[in-house]
Amino acid sequence: MPALETGRVCVKLRGREAGRKAVIVEAGKGGVVIEGPHVRRRKVNPLHLLLTPEKAKASEFAFKGKAKVEKKPKPKKG
Repeated sequence: MPALETGRVCVKLRGREAGRKAVIVEAGKGGVVIEGPHVRRRKVNPLHLLLTPEKAKASEFAFKGKAKVEKKPKPKKG
């Protein structure tokens, strides 16, 4: 079983964001903090996560909200 460590990719099993992938940002006693493309940054119970063998290659700098994701501009209608 993969360990609860920073950078580990997981899938949420419970809640409104169930089925969505996220990355563990912080791991500690009483829960872990996760964040993902369609997952709000929040503390969750580790029992509500399915850990994958994958590990993200992003640095901790990106996890602290300092990295910006570039969005494609929406085409104008008309």
